[in-house]
Amino acid sequence: MTPQEYFLNVEKAIVNANIAYWITLKPETMDDNLRRWLFAFLSIHTTWRSNVKGYNAVKNLSWINNKNILREALKISGVGLHNNRTNYIWDFKNKFQSDPTFYYKSEEESWTEYRNRLTLDIKGLGYAKTSFGVFLNYPESDVVCLDVHLLRALGANTKTYSNKLTYESYEDKWKNICNNKYPGILREIYWNHLQGERDSIYWSECFHK
Repeated sequence: MTPQEYFLNVEKAIVNANIAYWITLKPETMDDNLRRWLFAFLSIHTTWRSNVKGYNAVKNLSWINNKNILREALKISGVGLHNNRTNYIWDFKNKFQSDPTFYYKSEEESWTEYRNRLTLDIKGLGYAKTSFGVFLNYPESDVVCLDVHLLRALGANTKTYSNKLTYESYEDKWKNICNNKYPGILREIYWNHLQGERDSIYWSECFHK
């Protein structure tokens, strides 16, 4: 089923419930903002189960002053790529602690401008995972994490979409499908549909604990 077909037939109650749920997950503290970015880093090249497992291993921030503790926690979690993840997370953590306001959206910039600014700054994420980090912090945002499954559904060549203009063109296709209403949340709804789920709680419950 294409995204267009799915959203023509999906129950409005599912859409409304997911929107309401994600709005409640918007982080309220600086530490939770950092934790959402951790989740984005841990979502790269892994399954959602390993993503959650890796996140649960580091979300207590006990490693915050010791890079070796971070590396060991990631290694034990089995999330994979623990050396690269350690370096990227450590670099981001240091910059975030130095100037946290830089990683929040300003009133003067659009969501796309905000995402693109952070994509240039954050090592290791790229447009898709930076968009995911933005969404996790701002569920109301209109940038979208275009993973391989979604890109294929939109007819993209998944090997050549990574430059800014091409990425934004497929992002616009998705926004049109969503009628420009909560495209990030509707992306999660469609992704959940591909997993056979009605909502995100099966993985997002890690944000509640």
